[in-house]
Amino acid sequence: MTAREQVWFQICLSMVWISYVIAIYRSPGRPPKDFKPKKSEWRRWCKKCKNYKPERAHHCKTCKQCVLKMDHHCPWTANCVGYENMPHFVRFLVWVDYTNSYAFLSISAKAKTFWRDRNLPVYLTSKLQLTATIVLFMLSLLVLITVGALTLRVLWHILFTGRTQIESWDLERIETQVESKSFIDKLEKNFKDIYGKSPKNFRSWSTSHRIVKDMDGIPLIEIDDIIFPYNTNILENLIRTLGYPWNWILPWAGPIGNGLTFKKDQDCIYDESSAEEPDISTLPWPPDSGHQDIIAHNKSELGFQEIIIDSERVVKQYSTLVKRSQWSNDYGEKLSDFGVDDEE
Repeated sequence: MTAREQVWFQICLSMVWISYVIAIYRSPGRPPKDFKPKKSEWRRWCKKCKNYKPERAHHCKTCKQCVLKMDHHCPWTANCVGYENMPHFVRFLVWVDYTNSYAFLSISAKAKTFWRDRNLPVYLTSKLQLTATIVLFMLSLLVLITVGALTLRVLWHILFTGRTQIESWDLERIETQVESKSFIDKLEKNFKDIYGKSPKNFRSWSTSHRIVKDMDGIPLIEIDDIIFPYNTNILENLIRTLGYPWNWILPWAGPIGNGLTFKKDQDCIYDESSAEEPDISTLPWPPDSGHQDIIAHNKSELGFQEIIIDSERVVKQYSTLVKRSQWSNDYGEKLSDFGVDDEE
């Protein structure tokens, strides 16, 4: 590296350490002691904190506190990644990726030089530099792949889904259980809890708004009918998580808002003054109520259910409801793997 390149590299390296320290010591955010949920939100009482949890908040089993908009508990920072320190965590990842990529290119250039001079006499090649180049090349490549993959995963969720990793896991869980009778019963119960009445019907978007019912006349829905309420658009998702663009590079810049309430998609907001009936999409997230888990009456993992779609009989396979804390996705990840307390 030239002297100028070394100075820039040291500046970037300093930003890595600064953002890392802030990500470690900055609180992810916790609910106020007197927090009371709105009528349109789930009343989720935390047994450990003796307080209600706001929407998108969870109790971390390691930090021993409820965390606002909890994403996961990070072993690298020994801290939860939540509403208040997510910008610092993302900034740390981006600086690691940039600085490591800068170093990787320099090391690659040095490795190219060694390869070009491979036919020179051995005494003209520094064994120490050659060994260091090989070791650092492998380490840099490893960091580039692992941290880069994590950065892409985090940014993908922020930009295109508006979900935390826990909320993405929840959507996967719902997808495997959405067609079970127990899930429909749970939605109906939750609908009564929020609106004081049963839904007139469930209209399936995936079947062009045709009412889909099973053999007993019970309405059924599909995963396309479950709308994640906090995904508005790419720019808003990014700003609500990381703050305004002109602050992104600042090490101390945080998010906007209070972490207690979040803007929702218009399709997920019910206007009581409107003549339209509320729909399942206006239920709080998750719609099957994360604080009240039920285990299906049928103990088997899978079942078969006959339904009628436009006078045609169809046999569909579905998964019965599994307790939220016990369910795992295709990667074997359970709720506790993200740091959430099993008893929350």
